[in-house]
Amino acid sequence: MKIDQNTKLYGVVGYPLSHSLSPLIQNSTLLAMNVNAVYLAFETNDIAACLQWMKSLDIKGLSVTIPYKSSVLPPLNEIDGLADRIGAVTTIVNDNGRLVGYNTEAIGAIRALEEKIDNPLETRFLTMAKERGCLAINGLGMFIHQGQNSSGCGPASSPRSTP
Repeated sequence: MKIDQNTKLYGVVGYPLSHSLSPLIQNSTLLAMNVNAVYLAFETNDIAACLQWMKSLDIKGLSVTIPYKSSVLPPLNEIDGLADRIGAVTTIVNDNGRLVGYNTEAIGAIRALEEKIDNPLETRFLTMAKERGCLAINGLGMFIHQGQNSSGCGPASSPRSTP
């Protein structure tokens, strides 16, 4: 791929990022799909300044990781309803200088579950997760975790328990 004035810029923002495989994975995919874009790691201690760079450099989108999933909300121009209810943003889209936050992890988890669910009780939990956000998603996670335990395919302790 040739990088030129038409190359779109995307990235991941967080701290630390030295361990992140996201740029390697995303750039390999962009190259394979012949998309004129690059995906970079933006390691920063100043999320507000990074969002200003996003606007100034016309970075089209950022994946948000630790520790900024919650602290990134206030400076955004708009927050998707689900991300707002959860209190965490994992993707920021630069829409002509307006920064819009989404929680694509929750959306992805919900869509994956929707494809597999055929039990009415599970469907009710999934509907609650979409409508109410974080508490219901945590509840859904615990519901799944407990289901794994009872089927013998999960750990015996709660994921939040300590020794």
